[in-house]
Amino acid sequence: MKKTVPQFAAMATGPAHKRTIDFLEQYYLKSARESSGSDGIPAGKAYHDYLIKYFTTTTMSADEIFAPGKSEADRFTKDMVNVKDQIGFKGEVKSFLASLRTKKQNGTRPGIFYVPIPDV
Repeated sequence: MKKTVPQFAAMATGPAHKRTIDFLEQYYLKSARESSGSDGIPAGKAYHDYLIKYFTTTTMSADEIFAPGKSEADRFTKDMVNVKDQIGFKGEVKSFLASLRTKKQNGTRPGIFYVPIPDV
């Protein structure tokens, strides 16, 4: 029986993938800290501020850097609410975005607005 490339890849990498998941679940996550940012470590804010100065040419603070991105994310969410309402989608924005990934639109393939990620 011929195997497709994704099937072959799953067979070839499956055992290593399982070992990785087992390691993460049995050892790594049990020792990991709850937070993911530098603010979760001692002197983390000072370290973060240092990294901003070291890797950029800005004199802005972390909060000043974050604010425009947050503003854009909020604007995008409002725009998506408007689009959702204009086309008559019933439900929350999260459900609307999920439907863009999965629902066929006018005979097109599902998720036409997203790059497909194959299940392996």
